[in-house]
Amino acid sequence: MPPGWLKDPDDEVHVTGPKPFAALMTAQGVSNGTTVVTYDDGNGTAATRLWWILSYCGHADVRVLNGGWRLWLDQRRLVTFRDTFPPQGGFLPRPREAMRVRLAELRERHTDPGVRVVNVIWPEMLAGTDNPFGNKRVGHISGSVNLPIERYFVDEEVPVLKPAPALRATLAESGVTPDRETIGYCQARVRSTTAIFAAALLGWDNARGYAASLAEWANRDDSPLATATG
Repeated sequence: MPPGWLKDPDDEVHVTGPKPFAALMTAQGVSNGTTVVTYDDGNGTAATRLWWILSYCGHADVRVLNGGWRLWLDQRRLVTFRDTFPPQGGFLPRPREAMRVRLAELRERHTDPGVRVVNVIWPEMLAGTDNPFGNKRVGHISGSVNLPIERYFVDEEVPVLKPAPALRATLAESGVTPDRETIGYCQARVRSTTAIFAAALLGWDNARGYAASLAEWANRDDSPLATATG
């Protein structure tokens, strides 16, 4: 996939809109009835990011390759070095707005007892001692809990998700349970999709993404931020 393929060219804080995304998927041979399997060669977040936007755009059959490219190679499965040129598809987006939360709603509901806001940012960003993306302000959304993506995996080296019981226990330790709405965020709508995917994999239908994340929230003066564990 091309670099920057999910950014809105007119507003890089937000993901690309359904129409340009549909054109991209159509060019990649995807139609509404296509089974899509996503993977990446890193920590799995690019794969879950594609899963999220496909799901948000209404695609019913999208899956994530557990372990990604690393595990595929470790298991010596078949690979090719040739480019793939699929026939053109026909992707028609049907946005599911319930999967996405926007700034105004999150500002109003981030401390709601029926909501658990989950961040997957690094400890230094959480504490406000590091600002690697040059945000106007530092810290994390007030009231959010920190669940780094490494905690979702069996092994930090290969992105294989924990079995369902262990994954459920990991989330419950931080108060992330199916009876509460889960809202995930990070800096730039990538890593947090792992948290949303994990909840969906457990069968939860109330996991949502704050796609603009700290790229928007931490660059405004009217959005509450906390540092350390506050």
